[in-house]
Amino acid sequence: MAYLTKVTSKGQLTLPKEIRKVLALNRNSYLAVDEVGEYILMKKISANPDEITDIFQEHVRERKVTKEELIKTLTDIRRKNGNKGND
Repeated sequence: MAYLTKVTSKGQLTLPKEIRKVLALNRNSYLAVDEVGEYILMKKISANPDEITDIFQEHVRERKVTKEELIKTLTDIRRKNGNKGND
């Protein structure tokens, strides 16, 4: 399910309660955030953010994953779930 959230003048946004609950996010939680084309990719992390970011980037380099491949995968998932990106 897609949710609509607004970015504030300070660049902040509120994650929907349902997502926070499912991922057990609280005020001390960290998310790794990256842009993938027109998408924003967020992943809950449970260790030092810099360490996790370094590990994630190394895995992407090792597997030679391109932004285009990530965009295609995300688009395919959205289509499979009935969301054509019109939200």
